[in-house]
Amino acid sequence: MSIKKDDLDHPASAFWAPGVSTENLAGGRQQHFESVRNAVGFVMEKLAPIEQSTAFIQTDARSYRIEEIREIYASADFKGS
Repeated sequence: MSIKKDDLDHPASAFWAPGVSTENLAGGRQQHFESVRNAVGFVMEKLAPIEQSTAFIQTDARSYRIEEIREIYASADFKGS
């Protein structure tokens, strides 16, 4: 995955649905954040593992699935925030 550090500052929304497949997020939840960085922190630090498995983050330009969210969270750019 290639993400620019500046991309972490874009507004974003996190979506998740506990116990539901990612193909059917009916009844799912969402929360808006000032930045991808804040959305990633929320998904990784506040959601239960079952909720994380359905989570994704959406910006105006793209979306991030849980594998990318985990990679961003572990990255030096995220840790250096």
